[in-house]
Amino acid sequence: MFRYFDYKKFVSPILVILWCLLLIGCPTQPTNPPDPATFSVDYTTYTEIWLRVQIPDSTDRAGLRVYRGDSLLVNFPVAPADTVVIDSGLHPNTTYAYRTVRVQDEHEQSPSELLSVTTLPTTSHDFTWTIDTLGSAQYGYGSSYLNDVAIIDDDNIWAVGEINVDSGLYGAAVWDGMHWTLKKLIAGSSNVRPRGIWAFSSRNIWFAAGSIYHWDGEKTSLEWSRNIQSTETVEKVWGASPTNLYFVGNSGTIVHYDGATFTRVASGTELDFTDIWGSKDPPPDPGGC
Repeated sequence: MFRYFDYKKFVSPILVILWCLLLIGCPTQPTNPPDPATFSVDYTTYTEIWLRVQIPDSTDRAGLRVYRGDSLLVNFPVAPADTVVIDSGLHPNTTYAYRTVRVQDEHEQSPSELLSVTTLPTTSHDFTWTIDTLGSAQYGYGSSYLNDVAIIDDDNIWAVGEINVDSGLYGAAVWDGMHWTLKKLIAGSSNVRPRGIWAFSSRNIWFAAGSIYHWDGEKTSLEWSRNIQSTETVEKVWGASPTNLYFVGNSGTIVHYDGATFTRVASGTELDFTDIWGSKDPPPDPGGC
C-alpha cells in the first residue's frame, strides 16, 4: 500500500514556530550612539584650512565624516582618535562652515556643532622699503657681500657673509628690530665668514664656512674640520632639530650631525652641492590612517 506524506504541511509551521522562539529568546539590544567628534582650527593660510579632529573615546570605532557645508571632505570607515584634515583650494578672506558626523551601520548620527573658519586675506602690496648699507664704500664694489640669513624672530635676524668696514672684517650682521650690529665670529685664530647659517635660537646657531662652526650665545667654536688636503667643504646647512642637521658643500660633501657625532654621508657624486632644504616628518597618526 502506498501512502503519501505531505511534509510541507508540517515543516512550514515548525519553521515559523522556531523563528518566533528565536526572536523571543534574543531581544534586540538598543545601540548607544557614538560620541560626537570634537574639532578645532589647527592652521590657516590664504587657501588652506587645517582642522584637528579628535574622538573623545579612543575605543569608539564608529566611522567619521567631515563636511564643508554640504560637501563631503573625508570619510573614515573607522574614526581615528586624533587626526588633521586639510581643506585646500579655498578662496582668500572667505568664511567656511565645517561639521562632523559619526557613522554607524551607514547611518549618520552624533553631529558636531558647526565650526566657522575664515581664510587669511591677501596683502595689500602697500610696502614701504628701507635700504640699509652694510660695509664701507672705500673698499670698492664687491668687497662686502652677504651669503645667507636666519630669522629667529622679528627682533633677532642674522645675515652672514663678509663685511668690510674701517674697524675690520666681520662675518655677521645682527638685526635687533631697530639697528644692525656687526659681529666678528672668532673661533681660535679664525675669523669666520659663513656661507651658510641655520638658527634654532639666539644661543644655538650653526655656520657652514668650509668647516662647521657653532655659536652658543657667547662664543664661536669649531665643531667639525674639513680635510684641507682635499677639495671638500661645507657651504650650506639645514636642520630639522638640534639633533638632526645636515651640512652640504663641494665635491659631493654631506655631513650629518645627530646632536653628539658628525658623520660623513655618501652622496654618490663629486658634484658641488650649492644648497640644501628639507621638511620635518609628520607625527605618526594614532588612528593608523
